[in-house]
Amino acid sequence: MTTNEIPATQEWLNPKQVAELLGVSYSTLSYWRITDYGPVYTRMRPSRRSPVRYRRSDVEAWMKSNATVPASA
Repeated sequence: MTTNEIPATQEWLNPKQVAELLGVSYSTLSYWRITDYGPVYTRMRPSRRSPVRYRRSDVEAWMKSNATVPASA
């Protein structure tokens, strides 16, 4: 496998699934993409109209990196 190949076992999610997982609206997730915020995503082809997909592992990593630990009282 070369460095550009993606493992076949990788789970890909569409934007609707990611929005539900994150508890945000589809439009919020779209806005995050255009403002360079949110989890890493991939376009399936080199076109702006190409479908967007997210690797579950990237979404989970983004969620973990954005977790807030409350300050102790």
